[in-house]
Amino acid sequence: ARATEVTAHLAHLYVVQSTSDWCPSPCQGPTWELAAPKPAPGSSYALFEAAIWRQERRVSLYRFDAAWMRQAQAVYWNICNGKSWSCPKYQTFRENASLVSVGPWPASADSNAQELSTFLLGAFQKVFVEFGKHVPGAKHIALTYSGHGARADGSLFEGTVRAADATTLLRFATGIGQDASENAKPLGKMSILNFGGNCAESRWNMLANLYPFAEWIVASDLNVGGWKLNETEQRGEFVRARQQLDDLHVLLRSAESLASVEDIIKDLIVAREELWQKLYKGTIERQQLAQSLAAFKSSLFQPFRDTLRGAYQGLSPAARGDFQQQVESQNCDVLASASFLDGQVATHSHAISLVQQF
Repeated sequence: ARATEVTAHLAHLYVVQSTSDWCPSPCQGPTWELAAPKPAPGSSYALFEAAIWRQERRVSLYRFDAAWMRQAQAVYWNICNGKSWSCPKYQTFRENASLVSVGPWPASADSNAQELSTFLLGAFQKVFVEFGKHVPGAKHIALTYSGHGARADGSLFEGTVRAADATTLLRFATGIGQDASENAKPLGKMSILNFGGNCAESRWNMLANLYPFAEWIVASDLNVGGWKLNETEQRGEFVRARQQLDDLHVLLRSAESLASVEDIIKDLIVAREELWQKLYKGTIERQQLAQSLAAFKSSLFQPFRDTLRGAYQGLSPAARGDFQQQVESQNCDVLASASFLDGQVATHSHAISLVQQF
């Protein structure tokens, strides 16, 4: 039996999407399942993985452990009898670890974004209910999405769950701002929403929509990765070193060391800096690919927004026109906007500048 009775220090829901380009239906070989390190029984880190199977039109929640991972990594010999890296027995092996599966969604939803979003809203409500059953009393909750960025408007999972539906989903999951009858056992406010692997998600509208639901939001305002690796950088030792610095490995190590949520956030930032400054510094410089990562403390968002609005309202009509030009010339960069307002407001009504608050 799985050691679900252990109270998790960090319960982590890791969400991916799988397509036919990645693994044609029926998917009978390991792909995304091998990315995240799996905790051993009794670990203070509880990992759950949810897959949006685009090629099979379903959503499934899994819980894999370290023993499962060892078998999956040796699928050729251990599962497929030395004949192939994929086989029907592996599909059965993977699905035996499924906790809940929802679908298939209607074929019409493949070409109707709102229909798909509505389906995924309902599917992930069931995912969160099942997730919550296994992690009662978890000290911290984290949600990570692995994939591309999208609209940076508060939508989830590359925009497949649209912003309005994402708000509904997170209200349901956390119990924040929803009727108590909708979800009898909500998780409460999450500790971390981790979008640090998704391109250009760190935008104002994303924060404005999602800040109520987590203590911290991690995201980048630039494209993430995109590196073209040379032969040396593709070698096994580089790959292994990179794995140890990715978010999934960092979260496991931090959780098992019982780190505070603030220290977990620091660990994520430090690991990414090491990846940029040491392992792939030459790659980044060679391709001139700027990288960024920011961690936003959600409790500071509303005071900052209110101060920003107050500073803008205090501008003269001419200065507001200058502000608009400045904002547009800086691609709506919030820091540049705050800096401009600080320069325009002679006497601040707030104790520290907008730039310092940011």
